[in-house]
Amino acid sequence: MSRKFANIVICLYSRASGHVGVYGELSKSLRTQSGVLPGCPLSPFLFNFVLDEIMRRTLEGLQNPGVQTSCDEDLVDLDFAGDIVLVFEEEKAQTPVTDEDGKTTDKVTAFIVERDFGGVTHSQPEEKMGIHASNTTALYFDDCKVPVENVLGQVGDGFKIAVNILNQGRFGMAAALSGTMRAAIQKTAQYVVQRKQFGRALNEFQNVQEKLANMTMRQYVAESMAFMIAGTMDLGAQDFQVEAAISKVYSSEAAWYCVDEAIQLHGGTGYMKHANLERVLRDLRVFRIFEGANDVLRLFIALTGLRYAGKHLAAARKSPVGIVRLGTQRLKQNFGFGAGHTLSNLVPASLISVGEELGDAIDLFGEECMLLLRKHGKDVIEEQFRLIRLADAIVEIYAMMCAVSRAAMAIQEHSQFAEHEVHLTNVVCQNVRFYCPTHLKRLFIDPPCHLRWLLLLLLISSWKHFVDPSAAALFLPLVHLQYGRSSSGVLCLLP
Repeated sequence: MSRKFANIVICLYSRASGHVGVYGELSKSLRTQSGVLPGCPLSPFLFNFVLDEIMRRTLEGLQNPGVQTSCDEDLVDLDFAGDIVLVFEEEKAQTPVTDEDGKTTDKVTAFIVERDFGGVTHSQPEEKMGIHASNTTALYFDDCKVPVENVLGQVGDGFKIAVNILNQGRFGMAAALSGTMRAAIQKTAQYVVQRKQFGRALNEFQNVQEKLANMTMRQYVAESMAFMIAGTMDLGAQDFQVEAAISKVYSSEAAWYCVDEAIQLHGGTGYMKHANLERVLRDLRVFRIFEGANDVLRLFIALTGLRYAGKHLAAARKSPVGIVRLGTQRLKQNFGFGAGHTLSNLVPASLISVGEELGDAIDLFGEECMLLLRKHGKDVIEEQFRLIRLADAIVEIYAMMCAVSRAAMAIQEHSQFAEHEVHLTNVVCQNVRFYCPTHLKRLFIDPPCHLRWLLLLLLISSWKHFVDPSAAALFLPLVHLQYGRSSSGVLCLLP
């Protein structure tokens, strides 16, 4: 049970590098037809939601782009009405594709639009917070004719191409940002050694040492994730979308932390342009939005993992024997009869303890996931408060795994930095030991009611400011319904 789910943490899949980069947004929902787990109460969410809702939100499509396409032997006709970037609209911009069984379905097809085709113009460049070295504009299409040889890949493979581009971009982000973090750490380390305050160099203060240690730890993990995914890509694995999403979430937030702390340790100097840190910080802000916002990717990570757990749970529920066997396996693990996930035989002697801790974290993770599915079933898709924390636990475990793997490789190759990497890995694992169980414990804690209360106050306050003060009374029945009549007095406290 937990082993199935742990596959997204232990097993890495990837694809050889090489893709055509397309900059833009895909609109609407990219659906998939699946008849998986027939009769299982989890099946409506396990596949359709993950590949429908999450991809739709991640790709951030437009609502009504007014796109119509048609295809003949020579041309793909585009008739665009509206100001859009790059759109494949689910309901209209699809091509009928006949499979080997003779079944015809509408699928999205990708194609390359060249400016020489005519009817392609763009807006003035947007004024952005950062990344000023590149222009971001809206593209306009007016009766643009695209020859059939410009179809990208096979007809009907547009969804696969879009996902592959996102995966490649997310993985590349971890590799690139690890270099950004390294440069910030080097610059800061030089500064704190030279800068003296209160008669002492800054690097002699424990607070400064802790900040630099945390920066180094995060950089090491992000770089380790890039190494791990690149290694499995070289092995020819075909699926690494979850790992790429995890590396993107972790590296983008780690890079922001490192550069923000670098500015902090530089003091007032770091705020000045000549320090060349403020520009890096402005550029970094978009990486938590690029290639899918981190908030949405966390839902994607959690729900994709629950898909595997749901399959195993559903299979066990199909027969009384399966349920008994499932319970027996859990009892054996709880009472020590039968091993859970142990990695002690896969790592060098100096890493045996952290290997065992990683196995324990994976087992705990699998158990909590099963409890979450049993409690909420298919309604778990609405439990974002819990899914976000589940994703945080996945990220922590994956970080631990990548660090252990890299340190083990350094030892096997007799690297001169092996001892240093073992120390770094121990620090990483110590953090995971603390934070991962915390995230998992919070899976079954209901969202604090005061959060909803504060949101309600915000809505009422906004209504009063932008409409009419007396209109706030419209919210009064809702307030009474949620919190009782005693809460109505709060209206007089609103500005």
